[in-house]
This record gives sequence, structure tokens and C-alpha cells, in this order.
Amino acid sequence: MARLGSTADDTEIQGNYDVIDSPMTKVVERDCGLIPMMNGHGKEAGLVPLSKEESQKEDEMTKRLHVLQEESLEPLKEDLSEWLAKTLNIDISAETFMDVLDNGVCLCKLAQVIQQKAQECVANGTCTESIPLKGPRCKNNAPSGSWFARDNAANFLTWCNSHGMKQESMFETEYLVSQTDQKSVINCLLEVARLGYKFGLEPPNIIKMETEIEEEEEEIPVSKPVEIVRPLSNKGPNLDAEIQRIAFNCKCHQYIKKLGDGKYAIFGKVVHIRFLQNRHIMVRVGGGWDTLENYLEHHIPKQVFEHRRDIHGEPRNDVNKYLYFKSQYRSTSAS
Repeated sequence: MARLGSTADDTEIQGNYDVIDSPMTKVVERDCGLIPMMNGHGKEAGLVPLSKEESQKEDEMTKRLHVLQEESLEPLKEDLSEWLAKTLNIDISAETFMDVLDNGVCLCKLAQVIQQKAQECVANGTCTESIPLKGPRCKNNAPSGSWFARDNAANFLTWCNSHGMKQESMFETEYLVSQTDQKSVINCLLEVARLGYKFGLEPPNIIKMETEIEEEEEEIPVSKPVEIVRPLSNKGPNLDAEIQRIAFNCKCHQYIKKLGDGKYAIFGKVVHIRFLQNRHIMVRVGGGWDTLENYLEHHIPKQVFEHRRDIHGEPRNDVNKYLYFKSQYRSTSAS
């Protein structure tokens, strides 16, 4: 739940509540029924505690979103694992991803490979920017969970920082060593892959898709939406058909319009969607990626309300108005 445009003296509403229609509330969009409520002292905000059944449904939704978030990382782990296996000649898969990386050795070796590529670019004149003189130091026999593993991770992150990587793109050392936040590790590796690509290192497929989208963005966009229709042939994966299937499962197909090849409007926002390895449907979100299922579940709008606060002695105007959004979005803790 979120509020936009609230004034400074508004207090934050805590707990699980539904907003109901009242003289101070105009329902802009309503997808489900609301509980009527008598006005009285303290009830002007129109708040009703959720019933036991509603609370259980919310708990189920929270668990489902957590599972979807975990599943949304699998395509990226698969793609990064294939890239690391090829680049470093190591045995790694999505299932062993964190186990292979948690001592920091492979990350340091990856940094050394990219460092070598960067130095070659400087030597042949294709890169004119200043770069660090050497890659990170590494304890090659560092056991998982040891202080040597933490040193390796810290050295890798220091190297990342020396190449201009932003702090928000990097993970905490403990997240890697204790395997408590694989998402931040994945995001960091994606940024490292982009860095390597700049110096001529073959990138993972997901980075190739980003490059393709950037090139398309330079072209004239298609503005007229078209309906997604089922293909006549079912041979091989079809992006439109898969998007339509997932959208129908989420009961939000009416909010999705095709704008062009791989370009769609979802809930009024233009996004790029691609097949990753002909298995996973990925949505370009800001500087990262998400699975279509996870993206839809986290962005389905449920209700939007317009609130107006009456202040004694002051005229009714737009200054005392704010919006209240009720959606299925729930933040999930990092894992």
C-alpha cells in the first residue's frame, strides 16, 4: 500500500486495512466489493480491520510472492552459470551457483580475466580511460565460510569499486559467504558482465538482450497498440502466445497490449520482453530483469482511491487531496 501527495502532517497508517467509500473518499477504480461502515469519531479514514479469512488470503499471497521471487532468480542463475562455466572453465550450474561462488575464488578469477581484457584494450588503443593496474589478490584454497573467503570477497568488491561500479550494484561480503542474499550477488555479477563486455569479453545471453533493446530504443517507437493474438502455428516457442497464456493465468490479459516486436504496454507502462534461452520470459525492469509471472503478480492494480481532507476554516481544494493505492504488491525479504 502506498500514498502519493500526502501533506506533511499526515500520519502513516499501520496494519492490514481495506479502505471503504465514505464522504471523504472517491473510489476511482474498484475491482472488488467493500465493507460499508458508519461514520463516527476516528472513522473518517474509512478503515476496517481485515477478517480472519482475508488475513489468511493475504498471508497466502505473501508466501506466493516470495516463491515467485525465488523462481524469478532461476533464469538469471542459469544464464550466469553457463557464462561463468565457459569463461572460467569451471563446473557450475544454477543448483550449485552459490556453493561454487561463496569462497570468492571464482569471482576473483573472473575479475582477473576482465582485468586482462581491459589492459589489452588500453594497449591496443581501443580504451582510453584509466583503469586499475592489477586485479584482486586471491587465496585460491580458501574454505567456504572462512575469513580467507571473506578476504577474497572483499578484494573482489574493492576491484569492482575501482572500476567505477556503484555501491548499490554490489553485495555485502557476508551475503556471499553465508549465502543469505543471492539476489544481490546475481545483480553484482550482471554488472560485472556488462563491464567485461565493454572490454571485449563475450557476455551472457541476458546482456546480449540488453544490447539489442538499447539498439531498438534508438529507432522510432511504435505507438499504436495492437491486440495479442494466438499464432496459427504452435511449432517452437512463440513470445506472444506465451505472454497471453501467462496473462490469462494472472487474470490481467486486458491490461497487456503489444506495441511492436518484443515491446508491450503492461498496466500502461511500456516494457521490453524477451525469451531467455527459449525457456524463460523476461521483462526488462529499470536496469535489471524479472520474470513475467513475478512482474505481473507484483504490479496488478486492485484499487485506487482519492482522499480529500476537510480542515476546519479552510476551503476544499486540491492541496488537501492525496491518492491511496491498494494493490497486491508485497515486499519480500532478501534470500
